[in-house]
Amino acid sequence: MNADAPPIRSLQSGPVSPLVLEAPGAWRGLVIAGIFLLAITPALPLLAEALTSSGQAVMSGVFAAAVQGGLVIGVLAASVALVLGVPTGVALTLYDFPGRRALMVVLALPLLLPPFLIALGWSMLAGGGLDGPAGPIVVFASWILPLVAFATYAGGAGLSATAVEAARLAGGERGAIVLTARHAFVPAMAAAGLGAALSIADPGPGQVFRVQTAASEILASFAALGDFGLAARQSVTVAAIILAAAGPLAFLVAPRIAEALMARETRRVRRARMRGPRAAAGAAAAVMIMAALLTPMIGLVSPLAYSLVEGGDLRWLSRAFSELLRTGGDTLVYAAGAGFIAVLLGFALAVAVGRDAGRRRFAIAACLFLLCLPPALAALGMIQLATAAPAWADPVLRSRFALCLTLGLRLFPVAALFGLRAQATSSPSWTHAAAVHGVPLALFLKRVTAPHLAPAAAAAFLLAGLLAIADIGTALLLHPPGAASFPLAIFTVMANAPEAFVAALALVYVAIAAMLLFALWRLVGWKRA
Repeated sequence: MNADAPPIRSLQSGPVSPLVLEAPGAWRGLVIAGIFLLAITPALPLLAEALTSSGQAVMSGVFAAAVQGGLVIGVLAASVALVLGVPTGVALTLYDFPGRRALMVVLALPLLLPPFLIALGWSMLAGGGLDGPAGPIVVFASWILPLVAFATYAGGAGLSATAVEAARLAGGERGAIVLTARHAFVPAMAAAGLGAALSIADPGPGQVFRVQTAASEILASFAALGDFGLAARQSVTVAAIILAAAGPLAFLVAPRIAEALMARETRRVRRARMRGPRAAAGAAAAVMIMAALLTPMIGLVSPLAYSLVEGGDLRWLSRAFSELLRTGGDTLVYAAGAGFIAVLLGFALAVAVGRDAGRRRFAIAACLFLLCLPPALAALGMIQLATAAPAWADPVLRSRFALCLTLGLRLFPVAALFGLRAQATSSPSWTHAAAVHGVPLALFLKRVTAPHLAPAAAAAFLLAGLLAIADIGTALLLHPPGAASFPLAIFTVMANAPEAFVAALALVYVAIAAMLLFALWRLVGWKRA
């Protein structure tokens, strides 16, 4: 259904009818505009600061070289991920081969890890062999590859079984592969572009491999030089460059993503079962990809393993667990707070969008647009707000809540995509039947809407929380003194602490992320994958 259902009057007067959820209304536009305005509010003070401050030119010297180098790294990493990720996603869509589910789990794991952890693993494994641009390219390519593969898989899953079967009849397996790749290429391009934008704004791999990046220069301008105006101008410049490239792409792919989110009454694509040499080839390709993605884990574990084997020394693991206990409470607060805010805003946006195709396309494009914004934009803007605010605003702007709010506003587009998909799978007949029987809106939301949206909301909450604690740049700028998260503790000690201790910290984080990934996988449905 491409438009809102026409309003139908309730058969009885009294409480608000559930039909308000299906009928057009001015409230929808107000809610949508309010949510997106709230999401960009932390960046507005920084934009004002950048426009009013004066000083040295931004795009000159070291910063200009860092921006250009970051663009090259992002484009090359996204290109490599696109070349490898599209065939991987097509294979996951069309074929059932040995190791398929294991490959999907391994693909998802890098998305839940801060890129600096992947960079640490490669650095420990290769020594100084990857210093320079090669290191960040390898790290970001392995981080963007899962984004492209899952985007291709989601795009291919939008095809009907009839279309794939017709392509197989007309052109064999080659025809099915071409059809799937062509249908999923636009979402794959969007994922690659999003990954490139996020890589430009991430300071971690550049610091590990001694590469000057725009993100690290912004942090240096703010923390080392104390020049807030320069940091503001640099942040806005990076955001403008990213959005100039990503903005048109977001509005280009929004209709395709909106189409994929729509519920369908068609048979799902039936995956062909590989046998014989094809099955062996598919399994070999899956093993190669998994090995490439898990190689950094070997680098992370090796210093700790060497310490244990040589001296049986368990003190580094003990210290790692002590650090986890010290920072675990704050980490859970940041994850839960950001996840709750993201789900609250994301699902409110989904309800306000309703079933109108135009609103859905706009909401998806705007969500992709927001995801491309550099994290420093909102973080520095929140610092500017806190600096100008009176003392009574401390509980909101100078506390753990400020970090939760900033992360939740940044990640609510992720939850919104879950909400839009869950909303699209509901039926308008539910509200019509409830209205006919005089069910009030509050009871309908409690008994029908909430249970239907709960699984998607739980998955979005868990994913947004994991992504929130992996955002090192925002946590570095906004965390209160003595309230660092566990990943931030790893980031701050990785340059000076013994390798075995850093490896123990990283191993604990990877183990926790893997367990939460399993829980997320159970929520979204292992058997249906």
